[in-house]
Parts: sequence; C-alpha cells; structure tokens
Amino acid sequence: LYIRELPDDIFDSRYNSVMGSDRSDVDKGKILQQLVNELTVVRYTLVKYLFGLLFVVSAHSAKNKMDAKNLALVFSPTIRGQPNVVQFLITQYRSIFADDYSLFSNIN
Repeated sequence: LYIRELPDDIFDSRYNSVMGSDRSDVDKGKILQQLVNELTVVRYTLVKYLFGLLFVVSAHSAKNKMDAKNLALVFSPTIRGQPNVVQFLITQYRSIFADDYSLFSNIN
C-alpha cells in the first residue's frame, strides 16, 4: 500500500526506453544502474531493499513458483513500472547493486 500511495512513480519513462532499445543486456544493466544511482537516497533505499527481497524470493522459485517473470507481473502494477523493467531489475539485482547487495549476498 505504501508504494502505491507514493505521489510520484519510482521509475520514469527513461527506464522503459532503456528496456525497449536494441542494446545488449550488459549495456541495459549499466544504464539502469546509472538511473538507479540517480534516485534520491530514500528512493534508492526503497528500490534496493524491495528488489533485494524480490531477488531472494525468485532465488527460491523451485519451491515457491515465483520466478522473476511472475514476480514482475504481480508487482509491476504496484510499483508502477513496466513488467520487463521490474523483471530485469530482479534478475540483474547483483550487477545493478554490485557494490551494495551485501544484505542479500548469501543467496545462491
């Protein structure tokens, strides 16, 4: 409910345009990492922990059936982001938050 009631979207149209481009996944990851790093401290912290949690849930998809694609479909309306952006941020969590994912580093 908290995320849904935020006055502004977490992700603006720049995120969607990156995912809609013909760039490689490595390039998309670098650009999305830059965009995430441009967020305010509060938004960055929210995104870091939210996507860290989603990353952990997806790491257990063999048991819970919630892989990154399913999580993206469920959470994208609340986050107000495109499912492909949400899925990419989940699957590439470790590279996007390369210097700052220690809380979730023990997950395979």
